[in-house]
Amino acid sequence: MSGVSSAVKGIVSSQLFMLVTMIISLVGTPIVLSLVNKEEYGLWILLSQVVSYFTYLDFGLSAGITRMLASNRDSPDHIISQILSTSFITFLGIGLVVFFAGAISVPFVQESLHISDSLLEVSYSIFISLLVLTAIQLPFRCISSIFYAHQKQLLSNILQFVIGIISMPMNIILLYMDFGLWAFVITNCTTAVLNVIIYSYYFKKHYPTIRVSLKYYQGALLPQLYSYGFFIFLNGIAWVIVSSTDRMLIGSLISLTAVTIFSLSVRLPEIVLGLIFKITDNFFPMMTELNEKNELGSFKTIHNNLMLISITVASTAAWSLYILDELFVLYWVGSGNFIGQPVIAAVLLLMVIHSILHVSAVCLNGAGFVKGFSLLSLLEAGLNLGLSILLGKMYGVLGIMCGTIIASVLTSGWYTPYLAMKFMKINFYEYLFNPILKPLIITALPGLLMIGVKWYFNSFFSTSVWAFILLAAITGLLYIVVLWVAILKPAFPTLVSKIKSKLS
Repeated sequence: MSGVSSAVKGIVSSQLFMLVTMIISLVGTPIVLSLVNKEEYGLWILLSQVVSYFTYLDFGLSAGITRMLASNRDSPDHIISQILSTSFITFLGIGLVVFFAGAISVPFVQESLHISDSLLEVSYSIFISLLVLTAIQLPFRCISSIFYAHQKQLLSNILQFVIGIISMPMNIILLYMDFGLWAFVITNCTTAVLNVIIYSYYFKKHYPTIRVSLKYYQGALLPQLYSYGFFIFLNGIAWVIVSSTDRMLIGSLISLTAVTIFSLSVRLPEIVLGLIFKITDNFFPMMTELNEKNELGSFKTIHNNLMLISITVASTAAWSLYILDELFVLYWVGSGNFIGQPVIAAVLLLMVIHSILHVSAVCLNGAGFVKGFSLLSLLEAGLNLGLSILLGKMYGVLGIMCGTIIASVLTSGWYTPYLAMKFMKINFYEYLFNPILKPLIITALPGLLMIGVKWYFNSFFSTSVWAFILLAAITGLLYIVVLWVAILKPAFPTLVSKIKSKLS
């Protein structure tokens, strides 16, 4: 399978599977909220998020594995066995570190989140169980990463999808059976076991001659894995602070209930951002290969076209969600669960900024540019945290989001484009106008028109779910026509044809 075919199938499958998973989640969330209160739901969100932070204690090993496997795609089996065995055994040790570090931090987490006395005991038990589960899952990261690194994106996406769609139905069933917050833990444990079994089976099926065992452990590989991965780790830590600590700060500065309201309000923007990121992520192995072959022309072509498509989708989604999100939340989970239009506007602006930076960052990471990114990302994370706390105390949730935006603009917002232009040898106009400003300007016109339509007919569109569906349909059809004629029709054939011609 060619790199182009794999990437395209990966994009299509990831978008399709994510949309199906999104629908299941959207349908199931109101049911879950009818079975737990907002404080309990907010507690679960924050505990899951805190535990996810500890997975970064691999110090970038996951990223190093993926890059090394991609670079050694055609190497003999014993080389692949050494990479996987070394990383698997190392992950076993990291799992122990994750558990003990997390266990020590439990009292500090409970105090910082201001958890009520009625939830203290269950929060402790759930936190410990999630740590154990995470420690067990960590070693199997290296098994799942080989599918992605070897451009088997379709297979990887199918496996993730099969496991992912189980979660929501199982949560609902267990909540109906009065398991309370433990329903989420049991579901996580079940899906984790399935993840291990399914990935192990398909690993044996597709790589029957590759082994994971102690005899293949090569300690000398660790410096090579971490020479790239450590800076990705620093970048990842910074990204967690930038993208995920908003809920932590809301829980700490405001309340667990506010965490739930914020999470429900930004559910659609977060899903859309995940879909946009997947477009570029599926091309990462190819960018690595192109860099190894010194195919700078192909590299630049793919980057510019990915940027055009990603920003078109991001900007279209931003305008559409600004118009529709308030009504969507109203009809989805009821009144009193929307965080407010100013906050949503800030979230959507940040979504567009992150979409722009993600394309260049992923492509440059594929070319091995990580050190500068990582150091600046840490600066951004520190600035973001300080500004978000300061502005959050003054202006609440809106202040937290504004702190994140300001920090991004002052740091990675200028450095990532600068580095991309320097590496690909393109000028400011070539980087900015066609792939970024053009879609931003074109998508703004229908957006402003539909905002005016919604404002003028607000009393009509707020009357029923059918009026909301009509507004969404009009907005969608308008964007389909405008974008297909102005951007997408010429972009897709150019992307595919140029990539094929460069790689042939």
